[in-house]
Amino acid sequence: MFLFAKISVDLFLESGTDVHRVLQGLSMNLNTIYDDLLQKHARRSKVPSELQLLILQFITHVTRPLRLLEIAEMLNDYL
Repeated sequence: MFLFAKISVDLFLESGTDVHRVLQGLSMNLNTIYDDLLQKHARRSKVPSELQLLILQFITHVTRPLRLLEIAEMLNDYL
């Protein structure tokens, strides 16, 4: 919910924002928001969506924060 609120507020704060267009474009589904964010990031960073998903799974399913070296070792095993 907090991410949805942050994204909504950010959209309204952009200069030249058309309030009616923003209201129509807001998605009520957080899964859609996350999916859109990942797709946009994949296009910008040229990191495949499958690799992003794998990294997110590493990060969200661990019992403690991972060090960058640990993530790199997992990716080496995957690739």
